[in-house]
Amino acid sequence: PPRGPRRAEYSAVIEENKDILAKFNAMERSLTVKMSDMLRTYNEDIHKLSFERDRAMDDLRRFLELPNPCGIGMRIDSIVRSKVDQEIVRQVRVTELIPGLSADLCGVIKPGDILLQVDGQDTAQYKLEEVKAMIAGPRGSRVVLSMQR
Repeated sequence: PPRGPRRAEYSAVIEENKDILAKFNAMERSLTVKMSDMLRTYNEDIHKLSFERDRAMDDLRRFLELPNPCGIGMRIDSIVRSKVDQEIVRQVRVTELIPGLSADLCGVIKPGDILLQVDGQDTAQYKLEEVKAMIAGPRGSRVVLSMQR
């Protein structure tokens, strides 16, 4: 180290370098923490997207495995009811929903519900097999049901 008047100047440069090094180290730690957080978030996002992709692939696989034509996952039965004026009325009742299929997933249909119409056509005038055929359609097709609880 220099002696004399240059010593103070030398000490000042050393202190300034120490300050710069301390600031650099603080910035490096801060950037390391931020980069670590970004990497963790990135990995979480990748995991989430992979999970969503896998779920979508499972849904597609399940959809493609359905028979064509197919129903909506609702078992029905024909019941006969007598009205007060002794008129015989045939009704179609939901007996069971197949878990994971359309009727179940819509959240509206329940076992015991009465199926009144399929695509606007009154079910009372059709045989049970005809009603089933009205409900069935190509994979992905839509059917409008009117129900009574």
